[in-house]
Amino acid sequence: MAGWSLYVDHDGHVVYHYNWLGHEHYVARAATSLSVGHHEIIVDYVYDGGFGAGGYAVLLIDGVAAAYARVEKSVPIVFSMSGESFDIGLDTGSPVGPYPHVFRFTGGIKGVTLERLSEPSPEIAALIADGEFRASLATQ
Repeated sequence: MAGWSLYVDHDGHVVYHYNWLGHEHYVARAATSLSVGHHEIIVDYVYDGGFGAGGYAVLLIDGVAAAYARVEKSVPIVFSMSGESFDIGLDTGSPVGPYPHVFRFTGGIKGVTLERLSEPSPEIAALIADGEFRASLATQ
């Protein structure tokens, strides 16, 4: 369907994967695999601004840029109306990227922080509210 995922692939590489409605995929994959031990992994997403606009995703491992991806467009309202969830440590819904259903992370996760650094403009907020309303009507 759609969504984003931050995971460690079978080769030990950290991957950020953005799936635009199953039609376009944008991937930032670290060139080297993680070493054993504690790491801080950050995805810094710099949004262009606007309704459904894109941005740059920068993957940082222990404060060092490891990969980046240009995301040309984003899902403007909701990723899924089918009950997809926000999962940590495994993906219980339809896979965002090229990994199997219920793909489990076998390491330890000390914490997860999501931080919104800015608010949408009033015009964009109105478009989002209208879209959410239309999506709610479509599910009835």
